Amino acid sequence: TTLFRSDNNRAIDTRIAYIAVLCDRGMYIHKSKIYIEQNLVDKIKAYIECSERIAFSFGELYELFREDLLLNSNITNKYFFQGVLKYHLDQYFYLYRDYISKEKGVGFNNEIEDYIKKNGEVSRSEIFDNFSGITEAILYMKLNTNPNIICLDNGRYMHKALLNILEEDYSIKQIIEKHINPLPISCRKLLDLLWATNSEFITRNNIYDHGKLFGVLRYMFENDFTFSRPFIAKLGSEELTNIAVLKKHLFNFERVSIEDLLSICAENHIRYLTSRSLIKNLNTDFLRVDSNLLVRYKEPIDEDVIEQVANIVFKEISKKGYLVAARIDSFILYPQIPFTWNPYVLRSIVERYLSDVIGIIDIYSTDIYTLNAIFVDPMLNIESYEDLIIKILRSEHNRESFINIKEIYDWLTQEGLYIGDYSKFMRDNNLFTIDEFGKIEI
Repeated sequence: TTLFRSDNNRAIDTRIAYIAVLCDRGMYIHKSKIYIEQNLVDKIKAYIECSERIAFSFGELYELFREDLLLNSNITNKYFFQGVLKYHLDQYFYLYRDYISKEKGVGFNNEIEDYIKKNGEVSRSEIFDNFSGITEAILYMKLNTNPNIICLDNGRYMHKALLNILEEDYSIKQIIEKHINPLPISCRKLLDLLWATNSEFITRNNIYDHGKLFGVLRYMFENDFTFSRPFIAKLGSEELTNIAVLKKHLFNFERVSIEDLLSICAENHIRYLTSRSLIKNLNTDFLRVDSNLLVRYKEPIDEDVIEQVANIVFKEISKKGYLVAARIDSFILYPQIPFTWNPYVLRSIVERYLSDVIGIIDIYSTDIYTLNAIFVDPMLNIESYEDLIIKILRSEHNRESFINIKEIYDWLTQEGLYIGDYSKFMRDNNLFTIDEFGKIEI
């Protein structure tokens, strides 16, 4: 039933429209091959005419009438549906590329904007509920290219008509300029500052979190600053991620303690997942040389040195299948580097230079200063601490059976594989079971 694929030649496309309708992406079908009951066409037409809305996307109409179409037509996708509507309803409505409208020039974008304007702050899920068939990509395009819509945070949107901005509020520009020289400022920090200097603006516009403040300030000063949630920076600034901004703060630091690092993050409202992930993300610039100190790399470590380190670590891993960093008591065989060797230095170097060939599994610990790394061969496909412990215990249990639970924990502690109190996965018996005869099974 398919005729041929459309190309970009307007003359050919125009000729196609005389004899065929769209039936899929760039595909057309002869009009004689269309099957749809007239009463269904009338039902769709009546729905559009009787609705309070003016414009509809073809996608949402297709979703609305999907079951009827399956039973009373040969239409199987929204593109075919779009082609059939253009064929049957062209004389009654204005049909455009992505939507159908009862008024010329009033598009689907206007409908979404009106919905947000009438309903105050709305979430993305509420929009999807009210405009079925719309995709994430279309929604993003419609909302983020509409200057009247303000993106707040966490998938929330509002219309600019909800704002109550006075002329004097634009003096906030001077406050921003002061605090982004020379480094970007987080809207979390800026919200605290504006509560002290412009609280009336904050309360008048019901700004209750930094996400909304970011959206409102971007609406007010989009042409004056660079905005990259949650940061505001000088116009033209690049790389405004949390870690990039932190590196800007650390630009003149040759060394920094972990306490100071966390203080800098707290003071500037720089967020991170965990303290350990923060240190890992700084590993391209700073080497951790002990439990509490990061020192900047003066220059990259030589490739021959890295290869020697890899060979030594692999040799140690081969003895048991793993190497507990805290149990390394000698670095006499390691090559010379600009730092004094210790397990913290080794972890940093492996993490930076050898992460593709040597895996690192962390023993559960909430203490950032505890050395908790275990080096493993990535070919073993071990992805978690639980996987590693189960594999190790099974091997040891097969070699010499554990008699009781205490013996298991004593052995793990002795091997340096266990820190602190019983971890959750052990308490929940995900690690081992005891059968009816009292025998331990791992």
